[in-house]
Amino acid sequence: MNPLELVDIFKKHVRLSFYDARDAHACIFDKKCPVEIALAYLNKAISEHCSCDSLYYAQYDSLGRDEYEAFSHQFDVFANELLTNVRKNRSHQWTDIEFQRLKEIYDNSVFSS
Repeated sequence: MNPLELVDIFKKHVRLSFYDARDAHACIFDKKCPVEIALAYLNKAISEHCSCDSLYYAQYDSLGRDEYEAFSHQFDVFANELLTNVRKNRSHQWTDIEFQRLKEIYDNSVFSS
């Protein structure tokens, strides 16, 4: 596989992890959406994100970028915040704040195009 194909595959998976995180975020604030569905979306997002991390570190020479590391870190912060707030039955104010930070990083990265 040539490096450009690898980058395209990687970008696709980063986008998918973000879209699932976006769906988890939307669902957690939708009164009609059961919390279990939000957690299912988050689980999908985390699974996709783990695939991204595996590919990223296995192919670091081709894929290494500071913007992915910023995205990856913020993704983990968002996911942990959502899970903690569900577990402790707290408001999702910080879930929203951390998602907005994730969205900003994503929107300003090469992954969003």
